[in-house]
Amino acid sequence: MSLKYKLMKRNIIIAITGASGSIYAKRLLEKLEIINAQFDACDLVFSSTAKEIWKYELGTTPDELSGRFTIYERTISTPLLLLVRPDMIR
Repeated sequence: MSLKYKLMKRNIIIAITGASGSIYAKRLLEKLEIINAQFDACDLVFSSTAKEIWKYELGTTPDELSGRFTIYERTISTPLLLLVRPDMIR
């Protein structure tokens, strides 16, 4: 593996569904904040149910993350690829 490949930063996309487990998603995002120098961007895609579950389980809203991550809301009629910035797809 070349040094250039090892040093190249990555873009991360995380999709969070409405299944119970918001605490695991939150912990993952906290860990990503610690290592944020290792990637260029991290976009989050939340289903509308995921936002409701997040609020119910954690007592907060995912909107508090918006300063650190780019957040998109996924609806059943919105294709996932339309939510992602084109520069993140290689």
